[in-house]
Amino acid sequence: MKQGTPGFNGERLKLACDIRGVNIAGLQGMIEISRQMISLYMSGEKTPAPETFNKIADKLNFPKEFFLRNSIAENSSPVFYRSMSYTTKIQRTSARGRYIVLKEIFAFLEQYIDPVYLSFPDFEIKDPYKLTENDIDSFANQVRKLWNLNYGPISNITQLLENKGVIMTGFQMDAEGLNAFSEWDDITGRPFIILNFDKSDIKAVRMRFNAAHELGHLLFHSNVDKNDLTNSTKFKIQENQVNRFASSFLLPESTFPIEVKWPTLDNFVDLKKRWKVSIQAMIMRCEQLGIITEHQKTNLFINISKRHWRMEEPLDDIIETEKPLFLYKAFKLILNEVLSVDELLHQLCYFPIDIQEIACLPENMLHKKEIYDIMEIRRKKDNF
Repeated sequence: MKQGTPGFNGERLKLACDIRGVNIAGLQGMIEISRQMISLYMSGEKTPAPETFNKIADKLNFPKEFFLRNSIAENSSPVFYRSMSYTTKIQRTSARGRYIVLKEIFAFLEQYIDPVYLSFPDFEIKDPYKLTENDIDSFANQVRKLWNLNYGPISNITQLLENKGVIMTGFQMDAEGLNAFSEWDDITGRPFIILNFDKSDIKAVRMRFNAAHELGHLLFHSNVDKNDLTNSTKFKIQENQVNRFASSFLLPESTFPIEVKWPTLDNFVDLKKRWKVSIQAMIMRCEQLGIITEHQKTNLFINISKRHWRMEEPLDDIIETEKPLFLYKAFKLILNEVLSVDELLHQLCYFPIDIQEIACLPENMLHKKEIYDIMEIRRKKDNF
């Protein structure tokens, strides 16, 4: 009788497949085991023989200890994906899988460090679908006031959010329509924002807007029913609301209009340098505030197309992308004062390449050459 693998967790196998973007058929091709048997492994009804277990760990590029850990508790809060209609289920599950890894990383870090104090407004919104544009603008102003911001440009929104207790990272999502996603995690009691760092057309200013967009979701929609996310009408309302919030938060009504002396494209270039908001977003905001008419907005966008600025605007190659730093600083502190790299990797049960990518760490921060090189070769071979 064949021996199984004591302690093998089928949910961890499902998580590993989600992270790698591999379905049951894909895993079957890797390890030459029937789909039915893989399903039994995932459900926990059976565990793989040691030889099969070795193949699973090898092909999916995870330490064997990963599959022997307990599963992370499920969260009941909704996850806000941009844009759900343009992403496949496998893209969302892959991003969701890496988000679960992020939460495991955060739980590990909490054993050794005290996270930033959470300073987050609670507007006690009972029905977000009744919010008016004036309500949203008022909330944007209240957030600035609570966080002791003036009404000028926000120099670094990523650093601002991290300083207020938001856990942020960015990694490659391989999803054309997935710019960012967020969740208020009711287990850790923390808001999380994850940005997509793999799209060449997403510039620094766009990522800043995405971060403000996700902040709006966390403020307005953390208590909505999960079914609302698949309701196209309600989902569109949510997106319109947080886009309005992001515009209002980044370009306040009390100060931004004063600087728009002449709404020309050349003047918007100068404003972009100061406010770090895209020209196209500033034009939309000017129409919202009545600075320009719809006709003027249309003409400005026509001229943007003539100048070939739709995909790449002036200053996009100059304004630096904001990188999350909290996780990096936490790892650095632990490695300097508490654990060796070997001890840290043993406790986390992930290879360096995954931890570094998901936590947005420098490439060689957890570098162990013999492990890193092997995993990188496998990753390229299997297109993970």
